[in-house]
Amino acid sequence: MESGPASRSTRDGATSVAFTNATLIDGTGAAPRTGITVLVAEGRVAGIFPTGSRSLPANARVVNVAGKFLLPGFIDAHVHITYPFITRPRQDSILTFLFHGGVTAVRDLAGDAVALSALKNTARAPSVGWPQVYYSAVMAGAEFMRTDRRLTPVAHGLTSGEAPWLRAIKDSTDILLAIQVARWTGATGIKLYAELPASLVVKLSEEAHRQGLKVWSHSAIVPARPSDAVASGVDVLSHGDVLVLEGNDTMPATLAGYNSARRYAAVPVESQAITTLLEHMVRRGTMLEPTLYQNSRYGAFVQKDTARRALWPLAEWSYALTRRAQGLGVRVVAGTDLMGWPATDSLPYIHDEMELLVTKAGFTPLQALTSATLNGARSIGIEHDYGTASVGKIASFVILRSDPTVDIRNTRTVDLIVKEGVIHQRAWPAALSSQSLERAPLDSTRIIARSGVQPAGTTAAPQSEIWKEVVARNRAMEQAAGSGSMLGVARTYSDDSRIIGAGGRAIASGRTAIDAYWSAIRDAKTWQLDVIEVGGSRDMPYQLGRSTLVLRSERGERSVVTNFLIIWKRNASGTLEVYLHHYN
Repeated sequence: MESGPASRSTRDGATSVAFTNATLIDGTGAAPRTGITVLVAEGRVAGIFPTGSRSLPANARVVNVAGKFLLPGFIDAHVHITYPFITRPRQDSILTFLFHGGVTAVRDLAGDAVALSALKNTARAPSVGWPQVYYSAVMAGAEFMRTDRRLTPVAHGLTSGEAPWLRAIKDSTDILLAIQVARWTGATGIKLYAELPASLVVKLSEEAHRQGLKVWSHSAIVPARPSDAVASGVDVLSHGDVLVLEGNDTMPATLAGYNSARRYAAVPVESQAITTLLEHMVRRGTMLEPTLYQNSRYGAFVQKDTARRALWPLAEWSYALTRRAQGLGVRVVAGTDLMGWPATDSLPYIHDEMELLVTKAGFTPLQALTSATLNGARSIGIEHDYGTASVGKIASFVILRSDPTVDIRNTRTVDLIVKEGVIHQRAWPAALSSQSLERAPLDSTRIIARSGVQPAGTTAAPQSEIWKEVVARNRAMEQAAGSGSMLGVARTYSDDSRIIGAGGRAIASGRTAIDAYWSAIRDAKTWQLDVIEVGGSRDMPYQLGRSTLVLRSERGERSVVTNFLIIWKRNASGTLEVYLHHYN
């Protein structure tokens, strides 16, 4: 298992922790309650009651937070951890930065799923000072996947459009399989990005929900309208400023026409088109993640360009749209898109997002707090465990020195962060202020796309040379297992390979762990590896497949069946080795 960043955290021999004399702001929108004890046992909230009204467990550690404010940890529902933060040290730095700013969970809306699965696994440990990581698989039109320059760095050496987490979707796509493979990557949801017609948006949304994934979407998946996304049942729309396209008679066919099609002066937020859309969102339970801070930054940028005069009202329009959505009953989610910059910013932008909700969109401080706690949890689908400080939920809190319900800017007064009952002092690791860390060159050992090898650009056809080579390597693994040589199976893996299980759980990493993992499997009778799909480049192809391992035991034979994604890597001698093995 990969080690996480050092963090000044506390969990002593006590099996429970009592935070006494707190002012509790529970995330539901209820008024603050003073003089409250929050009792935590085994990482969950075991009790909430007036301090002194009950006796505490004999072994409880008491933390007196008199004069301070206990809230659920903040959730930034729109981040991009692996771009522009491409190398692992930079990803570590942004996660540490977010956590020490009070963010205890994030929703990543387009990134490298291989890297994110490793980060997600490391972040699970309560002692690691990172937020919990949830991420998406991106679905978009083929031309967008082929041309958007932001996708190559997060394709992990595969071809954008073919990677299981970056899928080009067209009428001939096997939607069931595309969603199934997205789920295998450990994604919590799919993100519908761009250049999809309404018919495909419906199919993707329905199948993703059928398979238990959330559906997250840009507000307009041009040429599909915002109302098409809402009608399909998507869970969250991102970027409130883009809802202006609902007022257009026609939609741009591609993302290239996205900006020029926005007519803020012609489509006021009180227009019938926008009103009908927002009312539809209320009926369908569609949430809005307006990204106000991002809009404020982009709005200021376009103000400098007279050629973009039509976009000048963008920021003010998005503020008014968010105010209207809240007033009509749309649930609003706080997400920044920009996160913050560890080398230059003192705190994450989630605090700016909440401030804008209050100062520009007319929210009360309690409503803004709910957008960054309970509604953030709802957007990910984790509200049964996170989002409020309630009995039975996981104890992930932020403790503030000043009252955010009096002044929303007081969310910045972070004093302690609690992660599953483990107390983290708000520290500022020296690495976070290092300009050299943020300007580190791309790590060619991790960013395979930078190695100079050009991806193939298409899925490999059956009986192609790369398909035949992958099948031959499968047969070698089957033969080794069938002959009882599980160490022989292990030696088909590279020295730097990783095995990841269901939900992104790390199973083994590196030569010693891989050898031990396979050597521990005894009494294998047969192993069958079925090839579903092969794609990627010659030097780094991927394989989707199904594994059936038959084991002998005293009780007879049993079969272990899993679906898997393997990323192969060609070694110096020209042989393909398993670089990543991800199964469910």
